[in-house]
Amino acid sequence: MAERRGAALQRLRSAHEAAVLGELRRSGALSRGELIERVGLSRTTLFTIVSDLLAREAVVEQPGAEPAGGRGRPATAVALNPQGAELIGVGLLPARMQIVVANHAHEIVARRSAPLSAAAGPDERVAAVIGAVGELTAERGISLAPVKGVGLGLPGPVHD
Repeated sequence: MAERRGAALQRLRSAHEAAVLGELRRSGALSRGELIERVGLSRTTLFTIVSDLLAREAVVEQPGAEPAGGRGRPATAVALNPQGAELIGVGLLPARMQIVVANHAHEIVARRSAPLSAAAGPDERVAAVIGAVGELTAERGISLAPVKGVGLGLPGPVHD
């Protein structure tokens, strides 16, 4: 029973996080107050989710606009991190690899195509891809902390 409840809470949290990221994708940078209004989460829930997204480098804080009437402190806006990778796509061809990195806005932020030895075994191919992803993201200053998934494409039939 406790496991099912924990799984249900995790799914709810994931749904809330997806709602926040989706709103930032649609609207651009928003203050936490604007996110509360648009997404409909409680202040505590939203602040917890934003704190976790900041820690994972999925979002960044930006200085906000001056408040109406010029009084008070400007609200800090939250925006998708354009330098944070969410998804990595890898295409393995017989003699070439293709790598694409997308951020949380689903924009391609880096890509690379590189030769791959046709004689290389599976372990060597995996090592080459990992090395190429590391080099590409380091060159472009892209954080891998927020990565949610890696897709791998292989031509032809695959056998165990």
